[in-house]
Amino acid sequence: EQGCSVGALALREMIDPNGDYHGVDFLYHVLQAKELSLRLEREQGHWHGGITRKITHDMIAAELWMRNLEAKATNGKYEYAILSYWRSRSIIGRVLAVVPDIHEICGWVGPCESPTGLETYRTPAALVQVHTRAPAFKLQDSAGEQQPFVPSDGRLTWEEPILPPVSEEVCVLRKLRVLSVPADVNSADPGGVVTAYRAKLDFYLLRANKVITLTLYSNSIFVAAPPCKGTHKIDPKSTSIYTRTIYEVSRLDKAELKTEGVTVINATGHGGQALARAWCAEKGTNAVVWKRDRECCFKCGLMVAGKEGLDVDVLILC
Repeated sequence: EQGCSVGALALREMIDPNGDYHGVDFLYHVLQAKELSLRLEREQGHWHGGITRKITHDMIAAELWMRNLEAKATNGKYEYAILSYWRSRSIIGRVLAVVPDIHEICGWVGPCESPTGLETYRTPAALVQVHTRAPAFKLQDSAGEQQPFVPSDGRLTWEEPILPPVSEEVCVLRKLRVLSVPADVNSADPGGVVTAYRAKLDFYLLRANKVITLTLYSNSIFVAAPPCKGTHKIDPKSTSIYTRTIYEVSRLDKAELKTEGVTVINATGHGGQALARAWCAEKGTNAVVWKRDRECCFKCGLMVAGKEGLDVDVLILC
């Protein structure tokens, strides 16, 4: 542990099962050592100092570990025998990044379970593509068009939006599936050289005792609500643009996007944010993510998600 070597991390769980080092630390160390090896190989003929014996041992261990690794390299994913790692900018990475016990390292999200539905390849590596579409932002350039804000008289009549109670629902990712997309549908590769897949996620809700299956059609974008100062209220003149519909995650299998107002998803329970993000990807919408401990009041979260802000009309509470 004190030497911070690959070997110490690999055997750490055997030495101290209750320690703070886990498999993700081992993977991070291996990636760092492999990255150094690739840079040294690329810059042959140059002198490099500061490479100690421990660093050399790490580079050798990383090379041997990756040499004996059976991996499927994909466009957006590395899949191992029982695990997979996804690019953080892909929709699967954006959804799974908030699943408990999953981490992001060097732009990759994992370790995640290996998906079902991939074709069988004759070689250990094969290139595939995750098929999604990009939902468009509805931002409009309103520079110079806004009138000076004049608040209504009588601040006592202003509304303070009420937060829904913290959800007790527990959401567990049960299965990750991929379905091949026909070549004529895959506009990114019309020649059909690369096999395209569309992802499906199965979530099990413990309290509701049901499974919700969502298909990730779009590569949705999730924006964190910025902090504000204090707690703000809604001016009665602006009540119409703060109209909101609140859904519990257990109702998302029946929920539809509202054409008017903000759709608020109460994903404050364990694992609920991943389910909410997957729902956004299925409905083809972006969303603002509001966290209770990030110093942003509920009113400002609604403002950022609504017509006065990004106009995505979806706010995820977590």
